[in-house]
Amino acid sequence: MGQEQEIIVVVDPAPLAELLLENSPRPILPTLSYARARIGYSRRTLAEVGRLLKDKGLPDERVRGLTDELWRQGVELEAGREVEAYEDEGRDEGLRLAVAADAAIYLTADESLAELAEWKEVEIVADIEEVRRILLSYEDTAVVFRARSEPEAVRVADALREAGIEARIVSQQVPWYDGVLIMGQGFWGDIMVFEKDRGEAERIIERLEL
Repeated sequence: MGQEQEIIVVVDPAPLAELLLENSPRPILPTLSYARARIGYSRRTLAEVGRLLKDKGLPDERVRGLTDELWRQGVELEAGREVEAYEDEGRDEGLRLAVAADAAIYLTADESLAELAEWKEVEIVADIEEVRRILLSYEDTAVVFRARSEPEAVRVADALREAGIEARIVSQQVPWYDGVLIMGQGFWGDIMVFEKDRGEAERIIERLEL
């Protein structure tokens, strides 16, 4: 069996500290079927994240727990020496880190860097949801349920989301035809999930009283 593909996402210290605080012990990056997504960080990034967490008044034990979580979810990298977008090593370190590591995505708090959108094949974004959207856009999807009505679709999707499964409602209705597709196809719309979640989604739906 071949080695699993690894996708590196570099995150600036300030958003990274917030993400660790908001998500721990859950992973920041989604689980993927086609690769393993990991956060790339440098020793300088790790130290800065620790300082930012301490500045929030967190006890040392909590700070250690969060930085250990970064260690579990990430991989330590070294920034390249080449100047990137700016001639400022401090401001530019995250981008230099991403380029040197062939990272797929760089999440930055610097709006002017985010405006670049792409640099040397690294996608630059300013929001974690955009990171997740990019990573999940390569996932195969599957229809796991066909709802007879909108309330039924919402109920099923909510049950899947509560279990941590990303679910999308895809209506088959054409509004100006006043429900004609329900008569023709026998259902209101589909519930779609990522293929990797299909088995668990089907088990959850089987337990629902529909």
